[in-house]
Amino acid sequence: MPRRSSRTIWLAKVSFIDRRPSQLALMHERFPEALERALDADRQESYYGREWRLSEPAWDERDGVVYAQLGFRRRTRHAEIDYDDEKHVWISSESPARQGNFAHFVIDLNSQLLAFEDRGTDLKRDSFLHVLKQFLAKAGLEANLLSDAREFEAWLSEVDRVTRFRVTLRQPNPGYSKRARQVRELAGEVEAERLTIEAESSAGLNVRDTLLDGAADTASLGNGSYRATGFVGDKRRFFDSAKRFVSGVIEVVQGDSAQTIGSKIRDLMNEIAPEVPRHRPDEDAHPDGDV
Repeated sequence: MPRRSSRTIWLAKVSFIDRRPSQLALMHERFPEALERALDADRQESYYGREWRLSEPAWDERDGVVYAQLGFRRRTRHAEIDYDDEKHVWISSESPARQGNFAHFVIDLNSQLLAFEDRGTDLKRDSFLHVLKQFLAKAGLEANLLSDAREFEAWLSEVDRVTRFRVTLRQPNPGYSKRARQVRELAGEVEAERLTIEAESSAGLNVRDTLLDGAADTASLGNGSYRATGFVGDKRRFFDSAKRFVSGVIEVVQGDSAQTIGSKIRDLMNEIAPEVPRHRPDEDAHPDGDV
């Protein structure tokens, strides 16, 4: 029977590094072109003594999705131990060897969401993301993990009151979350590329469905971070978005092709996407279509 294994999939957002408001209007339209420049299979990057390369990306124009792999190889010396029966001595010799690993990833051209594998000890989440950022930076792009807004909602339900909330936002691309109209208007009015909001109240802040909630939504899309302090009775509770990221799990069967694994990652991404803030329904949708 084929061996089965579970793989963790992380979600991130690919955005343009230049987030000046004057540049954002055209950036989303240029995203596929910039991404094509970034995912250059002829390039290589170095990180921790490893040579990193991309596979040739597979572009699915019908579904607006890109499939690829990112991996490394490292040249090492392999020690071989043997025993000489005639001379009765142990012999040690070295020969060239290669070590390596790779991870599959998928990028949605419309939402700019990225989903990628965590391959364990030698190719963990942070290593993958660090190297992919090196490739993306050549085309003026970056990738940031999505904070899990679902966990923040659950945390809000658990605490009796929230006494402190702080959020730092960068100008989002392609847009704000659907619950962030007030934040968008505030940032636009002062022409802010970066915005920090801090609120405190010993009696308890009103967070749900307010400017603060909208700001948290937008930050969760890879546009910033937020922290909150609350109480359950007299016990203090903390929430830090930088420690809560969106992930899921796929099951891989031994012998699965790259196409099959890529499809499983895409399906999981589509399953999780409705829980990402930008997909939440908004009764007062922005007339200009911003999300």
